[in-house]
Amino acid sequence: MQEEKEAQNGPDMIISELKALQGEFAQLSELEEMEHDYAEKLVQGLKEVLTSVEGVVPLERAALGPAYRYAKEAFLGGEAVVIVMNNSGISTAIPLAKFRSADILSIVQSAIPHLKKALSQKREETSERVDLLDRILKEMKRAGTTAKRQTQQRDAPAEAEEDLVSSSIAGQ
Repeated sequence: MQEEKEAQNGPDMIISELKALQGEFAQLSELEEMEHDYAEKLVQGLKEVLTSVEGVVPLERAALGPAYRYAKEAFLGGEAVVIVMNNSGISTAIPLAKFRSADILSIVQSAIPHLKKALSQKREETSERVDLLDRILKEMKRAGTTAKRQTQQRDAPAEAEEDLVSSSIAGQ
């Protein structure tokens, strides 16, 4: 009896396991697609930040993954391009989007402290220029007001003379 039950459960069990396997595969495929989409969006966002920085960001070599262990130096440049320099001084430019998602995460993690520092420095420089422009604008307004007053004072005596001439003509 037991053997008959196991024989009947065998095909059902295999089918059940195959369905479970298909479900896992479907979830994995969906997650991989999401991973790819998120990685693309991350690269696009990073391009925008790199445009603001206007320079190259040094990277830790280990962030590139084992495929680039030969790298002597690595940088992240505008348009999210990874620049890898080997010991011979030869450089290779690889779009960040070509890396695996795990390596993209590692590269972004390596770049964040440098990006933060560069953006902070740029913000400080811009803030200083804004303060200077604000002070200069205030001084220009004062100078303009002073010039306007002087022009009005020069024109006032001439207008007074015209009034005297007009009143003397009218009085005759």
